[in-house]
Amino acid sequence: MLRMNQSVRTAVYWPRIDTDIEDIARHCAACNEHQRLPPKQPPHPWITPEKPWNRVHIDHAISLRSHNWLVMVDAFSKYPSIYLMTSISTKATTRKPHEDFAHFGHPHAIVTDNAICFSSAELQTWCEQRGIQHLHGVPYHPETNGAAERLVQTIKQSLKKSTLPPVDALQEFLMLHRRTPLASGSSPSELLNGRQICTAIDIISHIQRIKAAFDGTVPHRTANLPYDFPYGFSISLSTVLVRLLKSETVRQILLFLHKVVSFPTFILQKS
Repeated sequence: MLRMNQSVRTAVYWPRIDTDIEDIARHCAACNEHQRLPPKQPPHPWITPEKPWNRVHIDHAISLRSHNWLVMVDAFSKYPSIYLMTSISTKATTRKPHEDFAHFGHPHAIVTDNAICFSSAELQTWCEQRGIQHLHGVPYHPETNGAAERLVQTIKQSLKKSTLPPVDALQEFLMLHRRTPLASGSSPSELLNGRQICTAIDIISHIQRIKAAFDGTVPHRTANLPYDFPYGFSISLSTVLVRLLKSETVRQILLFLHKVVSFPTFILQKS
């Protein structure tokens, strides 16, 4: 518009010339058809629910590591659930959430995009029978179902970097994602279930506590052994002094603690 005004002004002038040129351009069909699109507006953020499992975002991750996946994420806790799908039909899609609903109950609302499996009358009936409000994102704007979309992108990056088979890589991702603290300082597991889940990372602290107890760095070392150490787990600790009750020659011997059977029963081995 500005360049048009400047070009005309080099040749002619009349009062209100700028206004007249703007009116002509505004009513020009070709100009309106090919004018630049307005700046893309950022999606309006969803309001965070006041409690967990109130609103659940659902989406499909298609052809990820040659498989299709159903992705679910709680809007409050960001707790993820992911299921391997052999079909993305409405019937198959509604079957998987039942596993989570059996644990956490029915959410008040679910949010999906406008894919065929999510827009069917069958899914609407399924939601109505369970008292679930079904909300849709804006057509052709997947970012309006942002919670599920972000989780899909995170999963893609994680599975691409993993050398494990897809299902094993998925389980590793879920364990770590559910345990990792959010910006609030609490993990998805803590926000949804009220407790932190135990993973392989936690075993490190267990081993350190038992080592400290047997090395004598903790007073009353027998009383300070952690009762919650996973029984049957193999460990490698310092030597412990064991008294042999049936030996007539050797009274005590140094052995290695090998495995926790049940407190206070341990399997020992020679060096």
